[in-house]
This record gives sequence, structure tokens and C-alpha cells, in this order.
Amino acid sequence: MSEGSPCFNKRLRSSPEDSVKASKKFVLSKEVTMEKSDLVVMMKEVMSGLLDDKLAPLATREDIVSLKKEIIALKQENTSLKLEIDSLKKLHIKAEARIEELELLSRRNNLLFKGLNYASSGDPNESVSAFCRELLKVDIPPDHLNAVPLGRHGGNVNRSLLVSFSNQQVRNKVLSAAKILRGSGFVVHQDLPEALRKKRSKFLLLKKEISRVNNRVSLKIRPNYLLVEGSKFTWSNCEGLCFSGEDGSEKLNALVGNDLSGFVMALRTDSLPMDYFSKVNSQTPRQLSAVTSSAKSAA
Repeated sequence: MSEGSPCFNKRLRSSPEDSVKASKKFVLSKEVTMEKSDLVVMMKEVMSGLLDDKLAPLATREDIVSLKKEIIALKQENTSLKLEIDSLKKLHIKAEARIEELELLSRRNNLLFKGLNYASSGDPNESVSAFCRELLKVDIPPDHLNAVPLGRHGGNVNRSLLVSFSNQQVRNKVLSAAKILRGSGFVVHQDLPEALRKKRSKFLLLKKEISRVNNRVSLKIRPNYLLVEGSKFTWSNCEGLCFSGEDGSEKLNALVGNDLSGFVMALRTDSLPMDYFSKVNSQTPRQLSAVTSSAKSAA
């Protein structure tokens, strides 16, 4: 067979040397392929580590679920605390009212006299007895009362007198007769604790405002409460105007037929202008509403 024949050429192409070379190429290709695979795995591991580092500060799903549970628990606790606070407020209002009743009970036979002329060396009981007999037309023997000068001894000889009567009936009789003293310079009024005097002053202002907006409403002031159409309103230092232990503004508005919430809030925050009633007739309803509304929003 000649060298140029096709069979010879075909055999040469598939010679053992060529097979060895092809085998080496296959092995080398496999090694390269394995190296690439390892590189991909390494890159994935590096990227995964980087992502873990970046995402570590972020909240996971478990964290979000835990936060939701905590928020729900806090809301429940907040609701419980609000109910407890409301209950404590009601107890405080009741306790405050009870203390006032006890103080009034201890002073039920007392009256304060101002403007009486009496000698510093004389008997105040005699002076009060003569005053009641001559001006008030109420005959009370000196031994049926006890008059004690108030203030520093040696100062004004016409100091106010705290007078305790033998019983409440006599005291009420004197207080009723004292109405004729208006404008005379003499004053006879109830012996009220300071806290009740402040509350009473608020009731007087509220009564004046109610009469201004609706003079057909029945109003009566008692030492520690205000009667509006027979409904009893009290005043709490914490809550302001109260009705049956709750906020009394809504009930008052319904009885009066006008919205007095702003005025009540102004009384509560002591922000009512001193000249409110002197200007009340010269201002428009919108201006008056602005005065009380500003006090309401400030609170």
C-alpha cells in the first residue's frame, strides 16, 4: 500500500500518539472545568458571607413577629392603665367630696363677721350679741355663742371674728337675716375652707355666665356644689366641672342649651380674663367664642 493511499492517511490520523494527546487534552479540560466549579462555589460562599454581613443589622421575619407581639402587649397594658387611671380619678373625686363634706360638717355652726367695732379689751361675745340684736333683729344671748378674733393680736381692733353658735338653726337664722347688710360695710358669711372658697368663686362666675346666656335656667349655689335645673354639679381640682363623677360640660350644655365648654375650661385653667363680663356686651359672639376657645385649646 502506497503512502499516498487513503487508507494510510486515515490510519495516521488515528495513530496512538494522537490518542494520547487527545486523552491529555480531555484530562486537562476536566481539571480546568473542576477548577472553575470550585471557583464558583468559593465566589458563592464569599457573596453569601457579604450578604449576611450586610443584612445582619436588618430585622428578620422572626424579629418583626416578635415586635408585633410586643406592640400588642403594650397596647393592652396601655388600655389597662387608662382604665386604672380613670378609676383612680373617680376615687379621688369621691374622696375630695367626702373631705369637703367633713370640713363643712365641722364648721356647720360657724359664721365670719367683718366690719364690727369692738373694744380690744371688751368681750367679743357681747359685741356680736348686740350686733345681731340691733341690726339683724335676731336675739342671741352672749353665752349662746363664742366669738374669736382672727389675725394678729394688737393689730387692727376691728379684726374679723369667727363666731360659733350653739346650734345650726341659730346660725342659719343669722345668715338669712344678714342679707340686709348689703352695701352697709358689714359682712356676715359662711366659714368655708380655702379650697371651697375657690370652688365657690368658680360657681359664682359660672352662674353669672349661665344667667347671661339663658336667664330662664334655675340656678342655686350651695357651699360645695351648684344646682342647675335640679342637677347637682361639683368642682374637682383635677377634672374641673363634674356631674356624677364624670366630666360635666356635656350635661351642662344640654341643660342650658348653649355650649359653655370653653368657658368652663377657662375657669379650670384660670385663664378667664378679669374684664370678661365688662366686655361681654361690647363684643360679637365670634369674639367671645375666640376668648373661650383659646383657653380650651391651651389646656
